[in-house]
Amino acid sequence: MSQFLKTYHGCDPQTTGANTLSMFWTLLTAGCAGGMLLVKFFESRRIVTFSSMLAVGCFSCAVLGNKTMALIFFPLVGLFLSVLWPLIAELALNSLERHHGALMGILFSSAVGGAFGPLLIGRLADLVGLRAGMLVLYLPLLYIAFLGIRARPLVTNATFLAKQ
Repeated sequence: MSQFLKTYHGCDPQTTGANTLSMFWTLLTAGCAGGMLLVKFFESRRIVTFSSMLAVGCFSCAVLGNKTMALIFFPLVGLFLSVLWPLIAELALNSLERHHGALMGILFSSAVGGAFGPLLIGRLADLVGLRAGMLVLYLPLLYIAFLGIRARPLVTNATFLAKQ
């Protein structure tokens, strides 16, 4: 994020870049609390779909927009991403009647793949530029939206708004 802001918008990575990244992590944390509250009002697969699409929209504005948009929308991506991991795990566990331990092992192992994301972006940035390299992040975000649409939980989470 800091390198992107420096490369495309001339921002100082030590100040503006660091502040933007700090806001990303702050909103990532705040979004976790907000996500827990949302689950009380909305079905989890709808939250996953909506949050991932909002993350795609914010990411698009940050990467393809001007400097002001990048400084606003990069942190907002964190807000919408924060909700996804716990709800993806919940939907996965709630979609199977058994083998929950194996499923969680696979999900947690897949988190290691996140360590390879920056390497892939860096390699692509060397080949086609940082902006184009970062666009690879659309793949996991759109896949998560697809999961939210396709999920068929065995039990729908109870909400305050559900008809009793």
